[in-house]
Amino acid sequence: MIGLAQRVKKVYEIEWGSIDNVASFMTLVEELAITVAQIHCEPPLPIFPTKNTKNFIMACKKSNDNREIIRTTLSSFAKQKYLMKDIRCFSMIYAEIARRDHEIFFRNFRNANVFKGTESLNDARMLYPLVHTRREAVLIVGGGIGGLATALSFAQAGIRVRLVEKNNNFREVGAGMQLAPNCSRLLARLGVLQQVQANAVFPKQIVWMDALSGERLTCLDLGPKFVERFGYPYIVVHRADLLNALYEACIKNPLVTLETNRTVVTVDERPKSIMLECTTGMRYDCDMVVAADGLWSALRKYVCDDGDPLSVGRNPLSKWSRGRLVLVGDAAHPMLQYAAQGAAQAIEDACALADAYKKHGPSNIEAVFHEYEQERIPLSSKVVHFARAIGDFAHQSGNAKTIRDEILCMHDMHDFDCITWLYEEKRNEKK
Repeated sequence: MIGLAQRVKKVYEIEWGSIDNVASFMTLVEELAITVAQIHCEPPLPIFPTKNTKNFIMACKKSNDNREIIRTTLSSFAKQKYLMKDIRCFSMIYAEIARRDHEIFFRNFRNANVFKGTESLNDARMLYPLVHTRREAVLIVGGGIGGLATALSFAQAGIRVRLVEKNNNFREVGAGMQLAPNCSRLLARLGVLQQVQANAVFPKQIVWMDALSGERLTCLDLGPKFVERFGYPYIVVHRADLLNALYEACIKNPLVTLETNRTVVTVDERPKSIMLECTTGMRYDCDMVVAADGLWSALRKYVCDDGDPLSVGRNPLSKWSRGRLVLVGDAAHPMLQYAAQGAAQAIEDACALADAYKKHGPSNIEAVFHEYEQERIPLSSKVVHFARAIGDFAHQSGNAKTIRDEILCMHDMHDFDCITWLYEEKRNEKK
């Protein structure tokens, strides 16, 4: 009896001030319903629809003040069986808002016998429980270099973000990677360059050699003149060291929340938000979602078609967003390795997106995405083609190889003009 009394008391201990959106309301609804279900299980009681259910629903639909409806109605019934009726009614009402969430609301409750003899006006429209729904302004999917850089960029702009990763930890698979000055410049902005450089190698030259003969063809000097020209050195690090530096910075920032074991399975665009659901049942109702889930992105299909599986060498995307979902990094522009720019371009995306969001704010997501795409698509597309061209140039044979080698041998090791467009500080970075 003591336990029963405690559960009855819990039904009426409601923090009404926190009921300010559909997600938080549905959380309350399921908590109330489970509590009432447990009460009715001791012993089970027959439950029948109230006579004025239809009128009640229609009245709620006509009102514009949802919070007042919830407060007034749920607090006006003293008996649990009537409260149960109204919980069911509310679940149907909010099915109109939740759109695709048409699972029966009480399917997962602990004792189905509680609901025998009940009939709803439209069971097919009843909601799947939303007790595990979180409301987020910005959600980032993917905990690689691009995702963590995006989280850190937003946090440094004063914007709270949540990042979800499908694996059970944050780790990077791979070996060494090259970081050019355009990447180091942004790592300095993010406050992690010093940590990255502590584990880095500083090469003196980039050397082109004939793989068959071992002949040295040309080189690009990376010494003082290079650093003076671009402001930062050219470094080589292990991928894990870069990821760990970003991860530790995110952990230390109170505006970043990191979650693991979150695999997104559905994306639902809504009039004023976007809902993501994970395999764990956790849902996120967001103003904006950033897909940073890499080359094999699960979210890219919601922006564009991946194309024929037989096609190769596909051209860059002309649009990176749709609705409230936007792509960054390899999810938007996977590129060949020859330019050593994969991580750099992902970090440039991260900073550009955060800058656009800070400028336009959550109330104008369309403007955020437009500015981001206008800034990043032309340059990243150029890098994609540049990397492809280097690969073609490197894999010549016959007469083409002979001509290539002659061209390389004539190159001045201090001629940086061919890479200035890529390594120099961008106009938008001068802030």
